[in-house]
Amino acid sequence: MKTPRLFLSLSAIGIIVGLVGICLSQLLHFVQYHTFGCGLDGGEIPFCIGVEQAPLWRRFAVVMLCGAVAGCGWFALKRYGRPLVGIKALLAKPLEGLLFKETVCHALLQIVTVGLGSPLGRRWRRAR
Repeated sequence: MKTPRLFLSLSAIGIIVGLVGICLSQLLHFVQYHTFGCGLDGGEIPFCIGVEQAPLWRRFAVVMLCGAVAGCGWFALKRYGRPLVGIKALLAKPLEGLLFKETVCHALLQIVTVGLGSPLGRRWRRAR
């Protein structure tokens, strides 16, 4: 009797999570392409080439904007939000749950700052 209900619940959760993931991915691409101005004329170019072709002033302005957004956003979260709960603490006390608003704001802020170019210039190093 509980198997159909469990299957429907899991299916609904999977669909909702998939749709939220698609929306967050679209948000990331929207921020990336609009801040660096690549592909806005209807042409299809890879993002890294669009960033390289962007004028130097635009790349500088976007990175400065990224710093301002990140600084103000995380200041506001720290000042007005409740402290975020780490995974280990959450697993130790699962009934307390996540802080929904703070977690959503933190995740959106991370997506926007990545879209604004915060990880640009980082290089992956091989572990020796």
